[in-house]
Amino acid sequence: MTLAEIVGPAVSLPSRVERKFVLPEVRTRAAAAWLRHACRPAREFASGSVTSCYFDAPELAAYFGSADGAWQKAKVRLRWYDDWSVEASPGQTSTTGFRSFNLPVFLELKGRTGVESWKRRLPLALPREALSEALACTARSCSAARP
Repeated sequence: MTLAEIVGPAVSLPSRVERKFVLPEVRTRAAAAWLRHACRPAREFASGSVTSCYFDAPELAAYFGSADGAWQKAKVRLRWYDDWSVEASPGQTSTTGFRSFNLPVFLELKGRTGVESWKRRLPLALPREALSEALACTARSCSAARP
């Protein structure tokens, strides 16, 4: 089995226009309560946890483009939902003795021109251990090994 297994076709989601509003801090609790009432979580993502791992060039071009408010920008990320609670496919027992699982994730390319954004995503299944190692490395602020 390869590190990443493609589990479905790539999907281009329709472009959209996002509008963001500044909310006074004193109103955040009421707004959060209203959103919890009005926007029910999807059954398969009930906890609402989202984990994203962003990829960038060594000079951090994507990061600085976003931070500087560039008119046109793009980013690449790996994203999965609900921490480890997503339904996983059973794997083989690893050398550590823990059960290994493949988790559904999305490799995404997102872009924006002005206020219009677009996203292309490819569903993958990755070994849980690979994601754990990537998150541990990120938490230590280290760089992934480059070929």
